[in-house]
Amino acid sequence: MRLTVLGSGCAISGANRYPSGYIVSHNGESIILDLGYGCFKQLQKAGFDFTKTNSLLFSHLHCDHVNDLSAFCFSRFVALQWLRKPAKFNVFGPKGIRKFFNALANIYPQLKDVDAAVREIPNKKIGIGKFTVQSIRVLHNENSIAFSISAAGRRIVYGGDCSYSSKLAKFAKHADLLILECSLAKETAGQMHLTSQQAGQIAAAAAAKQLMLTHFYPSTEKIDCRKKAARFFKGKILLAKDLMRVTV
Repeated sequence: MRLTVLGSGCAISGANRYPSGYIVSHNGESIILDLGYGCFKQLQKAGFDFTKTNSLLFSHLHCDHVNDLSAFCFSRFVALQWLRKPAKFNVFGPKGIRKFFNALANIYPQLKDVDAAVREIPNKKIGIGKFTVQSIRVLHNENSIAFSISAAGRRIVYGGDCSYSSKLAKFAKHADLLILECSLAKETAGQMHLTSQQAGQIAAAAAAKQLMLTHFYPSTEKIDCRKKAARFFKGKILLAKDLMRVTV
């Protein structure tokens, strides 16, 4: 499997980082993991044909993770009208994703002409082509979920936005690549995000092979996130960058 980072930033990142977006590919198939604003064009920059990318997973419904769903759908509609490309694809996400999609279709009526199957998959295990996808609830907003994506004996776990949880560490046990946010420079009361140290603790408890830190805020751009995570996790630590590729 190969992971391509479309966006490694957040809602207030600088010009070098788009908000959250990733795509996992294997043997000609691919799955999008979140698609924050700007990430649809990043998908094209990375060399993917959006008319052949037919599975999208969303961790939660904040704009910096889901905003380009509308751009993706509208582009599939236009490709259907102008290029005669099929507009049939699948959207998976947390509780509320179906209501969210229907609301988008009311704003952009053209979305009613695409053949989108929208499913809510909190705490479920499903097959998507060559991939096995599993999800669990995580602590961020009320419906946030993390994903495990497996194929050919390899596994990538994506925490989405989350706070510290031993449940997430258990879910990510022995992951070949664990993708965790590092939004916070220091712990704060009532936090719904992770620090680099907490990401390292989760990766260590999970005995993951590699940890990728992502979802950088301006405050975490100024600190050595790798060093802070390495206090706890002794495996390989990657700092996500837009359009970065990692093979597992």
